[in-house]
Amino acid sequence: MAFVSNSITYTQVAIPFQNGMETMGIKIDDVHIVNVYNPPNNDLDTTVLNQMVRQRKIIICGDFKSHHGMWGSLSMDAIGRTLVSFIESNENVVLNTSTPTHFYAVGAGLWIILDLSIV
Repeated sequence: MAFVSNSITYTQVAIPFQNGMETMGIKIDDVHIVNVYNPPNNDLDTTVLNQMVRQRKIIICGDFKSHHGMWGSLSMDAIGRTLVSFIESNENVVLNTSTPTHFYAVGAGLWIILDLSIV
């Protein structure tokens, strides 16, 4: 879901459904803003994202369920490695600091970083 002020002209962008990942996007002027939700236990397939970043100015925000030191995680997983490969191969950057975005209440309780903003 995206909230856009009534004073901003935008169009909705159709993004193909990919491997269980939920996406939605809007276009403001020539910039695409895409929201991504990668459900738990779902592999990250970057095929659609790769196609989009090669053709457009884009901001990708979302919950990727990924861990990697690039955005301050203390651990690394396969999704994190896939996402870092995507970011590096497309010359994108992660806007996040190492500030946690989610409290994981199982066990001892940990703050972790799941939500990312990529440009």
